[in-house]
Amino acid sequence: MRRTPEYNAYAHAKDRCNNPNDKRYADYGGRGIDFRFNSFEEFFAEVGLRPESKTKIDRKDVNGHYEKGNLRWVDDFESAGNTRSNRHLTCNGRTQILADWARELGVKPAAILYRLNRGRTVEDALTTPFKGKGIPTTYRSPTTKKTVTTG
Repeated sequence: MRRTPEYNAYAHAKDRCNNPNDKRYADYGGRGIDFRFNSFEEFFAEVGLRPESKTKIDRKDVNGHYEKGNLRWVDDFESAGNTRSNRHLTCNGRTQILADWARELGVKPAAILYRLNRGRTVEDALTTPFKGKGIPTTYRSPTTKKTVTTG
């Protein structure tokens, strides 16, 4: 299986963690991410066949090791949502990355960032209607302690 997508995923992940000459080593092995499979067979038994041609190996915990229970096949969209650079925002007991909040609210991520960078709270940045967006949102106001519906 040496020329398969599964073997390529195995070999590249192993290099990122173990080979200081790999261009991605600093982001993986260089920051303590271990490759904890002893063989391709062990790795393959964990991840199985690649389900679609546009998927790749991803660690569920972005700071975790390449090990049993922490790997999955994902598409580019899902992979992009699982990076260290993502900003996680919690509002009304729900935590999502900024891009998912923006998608849900029908606005660009920059619109939310604009509000946050100007000192607004996460709750205010996400629940105040955006120009031209009449998205109804119910939340408990931190100042009046009453339930408010916007949009």
